[in-house]
Amino acid sequence: MNDIKPEVQTATTPAPAEAKPKKRLSSGPFGGEGIPFGSNEMRLTGWQWLATLVIAAAVLWAIPHVWSALHPVKLSAPLGRVPFDLGNDYWMVEQSFNAMLKGIDNAVVGDSVMWGAYVAPENTLASQLTQRAGAKFANLGISGCHPVANYGLVKYYGKSIANKNVLIQFNPLWLSTPREDLTTTSLAGINHPKLLPQLSESIPAYGDTGFDERFGIALKHHFSIYGWVMHMQTVAFGGDDIPAWTVKNPYSVPAVQEFPDLPTDKAPSLAKPWTTRKIKQVDFQFVPLDKSYQWRYFCKLVELLQQRGNKVFVLVGPYNEHMMKGKAVDRYKNEIKPGMEKWLKEHNVPYLAPAALPTEIYTDSSHPILNGYGLIADQLMANADFKKMFVK
Repeated sequence: MNDIKPEVQTATTPAPAEAKPKKRLSSGPFGGEGIPFGSNEMRLTGWQWLATLVIAAAVLWAIPHVWSALHPVKLSAPLGRVPFDLGNDYWMVEQSFNAMLKGIDNAVVGDSVMWGAYVAPENTLASQLTQRAGAKFANLGISGCHPVANYGLVKYYGKSIANKNVLIQFNPLWLSTPREDLTTTSLAGINHPKLLPQLSESIPAYGDTGFDERFGIALKHHFSIYGWVMHMQTVAFGGDDIPAWTVKNPYSVPAVQEFPDLPTDKAPSLAKPWTTRKIKQVDFQFVPLDKSYQWRYFCKLVELLQQRGNKVFVLVGPYNEHMMKGKAVDRYKNEIKPGMEKWLKEHNVPYLAPAALPTEIYTDSSHPILNGYGLIADQLMANADFKKMFVK
């Protein structure tokens, strides 16, 4: 019998191949076989990502709306106005406009002249008209809100100004110099820069602002969550963002304030007449109307208000003509003021362009003091077109 020798593995004999572990595959974005798993234990499918985005968008949309329902603007008096310190808080401005216009058909729109910078709330033009017309006027004036900015404010944050009777003032101050008209190349010192047109038009004063910053500002106008965040920074974090606030206050907890009652501003100390403040006469370099950004956007603002079903009445000035000297006097009386009246007539917009008030009624180039708003209200009440629109 032959002996059978056991098979001996030599160096040339290949070792049996080890079975490689099968790669674990994730499902594809919307089903099917996808790519190998990474280090994550769980990965969302495309449908799950879509659902997450929808939920996140719904939450971001709901936060400012729920907040405004829980913390509504409280009007402690019918003659309220947006608090001066919150004039740049556009989310607050929008909420205030919504509250002030409830049940009110008449509104006053403009800058600090309409807001009433040097008078108590009961002495503003809106209040004086309320006393005379027998109907309430909402004071929607915002300090420093020149026509270009006011157009942006009404467009994005003043949608509640619809189907109303609107008195809007044009302050010739905004034409008095190239800087006020935004035709200079510096943004320094310009009021409400975030309300300027960001993408639709290149304004010289916005020349140094990068596209990324403009695009970000333009985007924020369309999402109320951004405005709400800025509002919270204003009322709870002293104007800082959360990282900056925590650095300054490492051991503190922010005390979220509720919306202030309107009006919160106290009666200011009455300013003195401009003649006693050592203010000199000025040869204003008025920008021609056909080259003016401010006048063009004021006209666009009138048209925007009309498109929203409002009846619009324009108040031109009254500007402090006593403060002018040199060529400014002739330029204003024979070019600027007649040019504005011409446009208003051609577009069938009722208006009043009153003569200047007594010199002692002005504290600067445009702000009335003392009984100045009462005098303006009397002139408006004597205007047939105004009475037809506002007095029932």
